[in-house]
Amino acid sequence: MKYEEFLSKSPVQGTFTIKNLANGKVYIAPSSDLVKSYEKERFALDMGMHENIELQREYEEMGLELFQIEIDRRKSDEESLVELYERRVGELKKEGVVLY
Repeated sequence: MKYEEFLSKSPVQGTFTIKNLANGKVYIAPSSDLVKSYEKERFALDMGMHENIELQREYEEMGLELFQIEIDRRKSDEESLVELYERRVGELKKEGVVLY
């Protein structure tokens, strides 16, 4: 698929994560457009303006190389974006993942 075709598709909803590969902490957030959220989060981190102060501080101290941004789950028709987000936060906590 060409880049232009990808961008012309309907936005994909779901959750994404930013994982600190050094300490395993995870930032998770819901998104109504995962592609735009990736760009927004990366820009905010690079500019020192991320809403999560702890994540921003660690990003500045450790650098991009120690962070992984990825799609966590895509929203299904059966649940709302809020329900998906809350479910995933609960699952990650149950797995012992430390969240930002």
